[in-house]
Amino acid sequence: MNSTEWRSLSKETGMGTDFGSNTDWLKQIEQTSISQVHNIAISAGTDKTSYRASINYRDVEGVIINTGYNQLNGRIALTQKALNDCFTLDINLAATQRESKKWFS
Repeated sequence: MNSTEWRSLSKETGMGTDFGSNTDWLKQIEQTSISQVHNIAISAGTDKTSYRASINYRDVEGVIINTGYNQLNGRIALTQKALNDCFTLDINLAATQRESKKWFS
């Protein structure tokens, strides 16, 4: 709601206080949000063993100034066949670290 709309509503309802400002507060705190995502992965293997490792980094800006987050993800997957290919062992590990930007700090 802009200042003209506020004054109209305030007059109509008889509620609220008009301090005479015309500041568009939403415009003062919002920004164009830009995000970056970077990925890298490697994989290899033999007929009995295979693996894949990947890293993902995100830098996300929020639409409100000083909001968003930085995030780092890591993942490792390993597959091992044994006992004449009658047994397959799969191991998957994943980790995430996330740091949020706080608008009020």
